[in-house]
Amino acid sequence: MVFILGLPEWVILAVTVCVLLYLYASGTRNYWKNQNVPYEPFRLMFGPTLKLFIKPTHLLDDARYKKYGKLFGSFETGHLVLFVADPELVKLVTVKDFPSLPNRRIFTTREPLLDNVMSSAPVEKWRKLRPAVSPAFSTGKLRKVVGSDLTYVFGMLKTSISAALCRRLR
Repeated sequence: MVFILGLPEWVILAVTVCVLLYLYASGTRNYWKNQNVPYEPFRLMFGPTLKLFIKPTHLLDDARYKKYGKLFGSFETGHLVLFVADPELVKLVTVKDFPSLPNRRIFTTREPLLDNVMSSAPVEKWRKLRPAVSPAFSTGKLRKVVGSDLTYVFGMLKTSISAALCRRLR
């Protein structure tokens, strides 16, 4: 068997590949610092993504919000990620300034109904869904829905309270 490269060449090639991978992975590590945004420190290999296998996502995000505040940056799988927990900023990002920050963390559940939810849709799908869904959330239609829901809830409460009273009286 003939090898084209000898041992010294393989070592040089391996070191070069490692250095290039490091430079690629760490190329954006000062981005959040330069933007004056609090951030989770950069870690070379998996960064905070490794923690997602140890802790549920919602608990990990809650701990991050407590540590860094309602707005902070992070690095996940080689991408810059901005976390927003302030309701007013979330409203701005998801409604008014959506074209500026279109991509959010997208989870796939392999359940077609859940995978097509508007809040986690990629930007192309979101742009198609938004005009179709927006009329359903007009003020008048939301009032009708809330009104009918409250009527249903109060009916259920009356039924359960009267059933509980009947059981006590027996």
